[in-house]
Amino acid sequence: MYETKKAGERIDRRYHVSRKLYVVAKSASYRAKDLDRDYAIQGRIYMVVKVYLDYPKSKLKDLFTPIIEVFEELEDDRDSEGEPQSLLLIMKTFRFVFMLHLMVDVLSVTNDLSEELERDDQDIVNAMKLVEINKKIFQKMRKDG
Repeated sequence: MYETKKAGERIDRRYHVSRKLYVVAKSASYRAKDLDRDYAIQGRIYMVVKVYLDYPKSKLKDLFTPIIEVFEELEDDRDSEGEPQSLLLIMKTFRFVFMLHLMVDVLSVTNDLSEELERDDQDIVNAMKLVEINKKIFQKMRKDG
């Protein structure tokens, strides 16, 4: 039951991110004013999407700058209905950047546990040890700030 919920959450997250990137790609493709610029933007969007899907989760913060650059280039686009502008405003807030760093830290800590739980031949004893280790790490992170 937990694995099903976790898989559903993972699909929801990927859908949410891919939907936002689709909106950006769609808005880039509708601009016919400057085709060379459109192709460059679409190429960068494709690169960002491909890298997101293949990138180790601990390095996702490296994608922040390319995504911001694409949104800044699409900021003037009338066909995007203001979505890149609103996403850009949100992504430049302290709260968003803080949460991004926190998520990177959490995902890097829980990566081993996640891989252990996704294995076909699950070793419950080892998984429980990893849970205890993760719990101690999170308590230390919470205490130290």
